[in-house]
Order: sequence, then C-alpha cells, then structure tokens
Amino acid sequence: MFDWLPLVQLEPGSTTRFWVHLISIPLFTGIIGYITNWTGVVMLFHPLKFYGIRIPGLRVLFPLMPRRVQVLPLLQYDGRVGWQGIVPSRADKMASIAVDKGLAKLGGISDFYRELEPDRIAEHLTAIAQAQIRDVVEEIMLREDPQLWNDLPPQVKEIVFARVEQQLPSVVKSLTDKIGDNIDQLIDAKLMVIRYLTENPTKLNSIFQDIGRKELRFMQNFGFYFGLPMGLVLFGVLHFWPDWFGVEAPWYVLPVGGAVIGWVVNWLGIEMIFEPVQPKWWIPWRQGLFIKRKDEVTEGYARLIAEHIITLQNVGDELLHGPRSDRTHRMLLDSLKPAVDRAVGFARTAVRVAIGTREYENIRSSVARKASSFAPAAFADAEFNKRQGAKIENFIASQMRRMSEADFVQMLRSAIKQDEWLLFVHGGALGIFAGLVHLAIFGV
Repeated sequence: MFDWLPLVQLEPGSTTRFWVHLISIPLFTGIIGYITNWTGVVMLFHPLKFYGIRIPGLRVLFPLMPRRVQVLPLLQYDGRVGWQGIVPSRADKMASIAVDKGLAKLGGISDFYRELEPDRIAEHLTAIAQAQIRDVVEEIMLREDPQLWNDLPPQVKEIVFARVEQQLPSVVKSLTDKIGDNIDQLIDAKLMVIRYLTENPTKLNSIFQDIGRKELRFMQNFGFYFGLPMGLVLFGVLHFWPDWFGVEAPWYVLPVGGAVIGWVVNWLGIEMIFEPVQPKWWIPWRQGLFIKRKDEVTEGYARLIAEHIITLQNVGDELLHGPRSDRTHRMLLDSLKPAVDRAVGFARTAVRVAIGTREYENIRSSVARKASSFAPAAFADAEFNKRQGAKIENFIASQMRRMSEADFVQMLRSAIKQDEWLLFVHGGALGIFAGLVHLAIFGV
C-alpha cells in the first residue's frame, strides 16, 4: 500500500535498512515524545484567549452538543474551532475547585481576615482618615448648610474638628471589629477567588507555572528519555513480527505504536509528578515528584496566594465592590453616623433645631459616605499590603505543612485532573503523525 511513499529507497531485508530503522525509529519516538510533552505544557497555559476559525453550520449545531463537548477548549459557541489554554479556558471552574479542594482546607475567610490583623488595619485606616477628615467636614458642611458653617466662630469649628478626630480611632476600631465578626456574610470567598482569577488568567497560569516549574521541565525532558527506549521496543516488535505471525508487519503498526507511546508518555509523566502519594519501593521513582518537594512547593504556593489572591487589596475590593458590598456600605453608614452625634456632643439637640432634623440627617449620611471613601486608599497601600501579606503567607504555609500527603496532592492536582485526558489524546495524535511521517520517509 505504501510502496510509493518512501523518500529514502531501502532494499527490503538489507543490513542498511535494518540499521536505518534501528536508529530512526527510536530517534523519531524520542523527538516526538519531547515535542508531545513540550507542546502539552504549552497547551496547558496558552493562548490566554480563544483563537480559531469559523466553521459554517457549527453555530447552529453547538447548542445541540453534549455539555461535555461544549466545554472543550476546542470549540466556541459562535461556531469557531481552535484552541485556548486548558487552564485559562477553565479559569472559573479551576478557581472553584481551588477553593473547594485547596483554600477551604487551609481556613475560612474569617481565618484569613484575622491573620491580616484588623487592629493594624484600623490603625492604618485611622492614620489616612485623620489626614483628610478636616477637609471632609469642611466640604460637607459647606455643601449641606453653608450659612450655618460660615456663621460659626473659628473656635467652635476647631472644637468640631477636634471632636471628630478624637472619635475616629474608636469608630474605625469598632468598624474593623464588626467587619471581622460578620466577614462570612460580607464576603463570599469562593466568588471572590473565581472573579479575580477569571479576570486575571495570567495569575492563574503563574500559580501552576511557578510552583510546578521543575515538574513541567521534567515532563518535557521525560518525553525524550521515555520515547527513545520505547522506540527500540517498537522497532523490536516490527523486526520480529514475521517470526511471530509469519507475515510482514502491516503498515499501520508503526503509527499505532506511535499513538500508544505518545499517550503513555503524557500519562506516565503526569503520574510521576503526583503518584504514588506514599513511597512505594517497587516503583522506580518511589513517590510523586511534587510530594518529594512538599516543603518547597508549600512555600511557593503560600507566597503566590498571599501575593495574588488573599490580599488585603482583594479583600477590600470584595468588601466595597463585590456582590455583597451593599451590606458593607450599610455597615459603614451605621458605624460612622454615630461619630457625627458624638462630635456634636451636648449641642446635638440645638443643632437639630437650628438646621432642621432632615438637614442634620443629610449631614450625618454625607459624613459617613465620605469617610467610607478612605477605605480603598488604606486597602490599596502597596507597602501596607506587603507587610500584611507576609502574615497570610506564613499562615498558609503553616497550614499546608499540617496537611496529609493525600490532601496535598488533591489540592494541587484537582484543578487540572478532569482535563488531563486532552493531553493524552494530544500525545496519541502526535504519535500517529510521527509514525506516518516515518513511513513517508523510510517506508514500512
């Protein structure tokens, strides 16, 4: 069938043919094994967005396909066929699994908030607020009741300023404590992580790439180291086929053998990274490579989570802008309004009478809303974030060290486990391609 294909004409049964195939088949399987694993690693993370070509009619068929097919990174609902990196294409799913299988084992959002030290947050927020509170009071009073404010003697204005500044530390301390007591109602940690990682797929990639850098490099090299000797096995099968079955080996044995090698290269490479959980003396590598580096991986994982996920800035952003932010703003108003009353002090009733109850309530609400605008500045302070992030890093690392090996592997593998088969299929397809190329060059 393939007599016309070979680019290199070799006489059947010749010594030259024997040595050419003995050298070329293992070399092909080794190179393809390396390319398989290298491209497999690339396919895990790139591209960040879907790239493909539009296929006529696919847009109509897409809604009729099974859900398991629809979610493949090969297809898009708009009728395109192409590819998107497995990790970024599953950002929401992987973030969800990362929380359920990983962060949830390390602690709840209340535990992380406690490690951020609410007292330090209160001190930092107070320092920022005190630098601006006079301007805030002045601005609000001039807007709400300029006549009253302008008529007040400077000494009285100073008393108001002083009383507001005096109240700030206790008010802010009470506020951060109240946030801590109600943090589980104010923040949905799972939604926070999903939202952040979906909007920042490069961060999701970096978590896997940074902590698994050594294992990913091993996977690439392993493709060659395993593919080369498997090529010798495949050559042996082809060479002894006539002795076993009495006929020459069919042309399809080489591409089928390449498919098996390509599949096994990827499967075995991933298994070596994560399995076995406990050391097994009869397994050449004894224990999963990730588990052997548990201490090193723990430090890297804790650092990445503290720098990118559970940060003071992200917590603050979720509190102020997340799906439950209305609760936070209501709490801010309820906590800050009494500060106006305490600042006015014994003259509160007289002020109400002078400007009217409605105007007084407007002033209270305005002060509360304006004062709450100090929070984003406190949460976004890079230096303060770095200091508090170190505490989160230490907390995560200490919690991970207590995890069993099984939980440790589950936390790191669960996010990609459901899509590993795509890499195996990719390896098998490249193996078939390599076998066909070898046939085209050297023949059966």
